[in-house]
Amino acid sequence: MTEQFQSSFARNFRSIIRWRNASGETIPPYAVVQADSYDANGLFYDVVKPNDEGNLYFINGDIAVPDGNHGTSLPWDGNAIPAQFEESDHEFATGAEPVPDQWTLGEGGMFTLVSDIDTSTGMNVGSILFNAGRGGGSGAVILFEIVYLDNACKDYVQTEVLGAPCNDDSIKLGDELDVFDEAGCFFNLPDEEFTNLVGVKGFASKMLLLPEEASGGCPEKPECRWVIIQLCCPDLL
Repeated sequence: MTEQFQSSFARNFRSIIRWRNASGETIPPYAVVQADSYDANGLFYDVVKPNDEGNLYFINGDIAVPDGNHGTSLPWDGNAIPAQFEESDHEFATGAEPVPDQWTLGEGGMFTLVSDIDTSTGMNVGSILFNAGRGGGSGAVILFEIVYLDNACKDYVQTEVLGAPCNDDSIKLGDELDVFDEAGCFFNLPDEEFTNLVGVKGFASKMLLLPEEASGGCPEKPECRWVIIQLCCPDLL
């Protein structure tokens, strides 16, 4: 039953990141939250108030989430997402970053403000885009096709780059790159369905995360690595 649910979750909910409020406080609308741990059995993250000790963040929607309750966020797939800012005078096209011990964004380079800030609700809400690698990476997204995978290492696949960022000579069409499933919801499939992902296309962005050493035949995870943000629906029959 668990395997069937996980397969169904991966197939039907690729556009949603599910999390549980573990902060001890109510998370307000449009708040920035920090991933603290991942529950592989429940398929959700535990999130807390940003504390400047993490690198994986999500933005809450327009409804407050009490402590212990579940919420959802959209992935960083190139779409603008409304978020709450600390100050209303943050200027269009400038950078932003989570403020420690707050639910808001302040000055920094992780996100870019792509709209004027709306102060009508008293929450200083503006739309942001994610900047890959805290501004230290390409800041762009690649289109890839899966060319190799290993059932023993279901959090990564090898891919061929089909679409690369413009004006970035570090990434070329045809390059082979490792892409990782840091959310745990794209590749979490039974073996036969995971094997069917060869040839499937998707999108990945470069993100700054905690590094992990290679183990059990699985590859090393560098601190700045390509992370899947969208996967085209494969035929899993």
